[in-house]
Amino acid sequence: MGAGISEIFIFTNNEMEGVGIRFILENMLDPLQIPECKCVVLGENFTNLLENKDDYLKKDVLLVVDIDTEINPGFLEFLDSLQNHSCNCAIISRMKSPGLFLRSQELMIGGYVSKSSPAKNISDCVRAIINGGLYYDACFRELNSNINAFTETLSPKELRIFKTALIFSNASVTELANILGIPRHSVEVHLSNIYKKAGVKKLSELITAFSLV
Repeated sequence: MGAGISEIFIFTNNEMEGVGIRFILENMLDPLQIPECKCVVLGENFTNLLENKDDYLKKDVLLVVDIDTEINPGFLEFLDSLQNHSCNCAIISRMKSPGLFLRSQELMIGGYVSKSSPAKNISDCVRAIINGGLYYDACFRELNSNINAFTETLSPKELRIFKTALIFSNASVTELANILGIPRHSVEVHLSNIYKKAGVKKLSELITAFSLV
């Protein structure tokens, strides 16, 4: 992954922040290593990402996704589309979302950087991907270790519900059942088992237990 990158697309909901990311990359990476950088301002529901994804999802393109909005189906649909393309992607966000990080790892996304980290981390992340590596902020590496240890205790059905609960962290039990397409009672039974294994009593406590401050 990462070899032969010819373009970097910075997707952002905030043009000024996208320009800031481009400035960081252009000034902190080796001039001989940095490909052409372009900023693309996203629609509210990532519609222009989905409509034009064939222009971006190429093996010689690196996508730097700057996301600070609430996770929505449009963005998740875009993430899922990465499964069928040989492309490179890094996520930069103020949201320290365990669910988004978990989904990113499943999709082999090359990097995840928090905006609260030093600017150097953004350039280090992009440099790692260009060189065929991976890069995750230390806070996400620790979170990943905690999640992996816990998920080993879950059944396949519990794991699916647990991951969905982390991704849609503001969803109610009823909403989780609708997302998963299974009866609410089934979700409640599996969640009860998950709560016991996690040492919590309710859904909000479960989310908090696997969240980053």
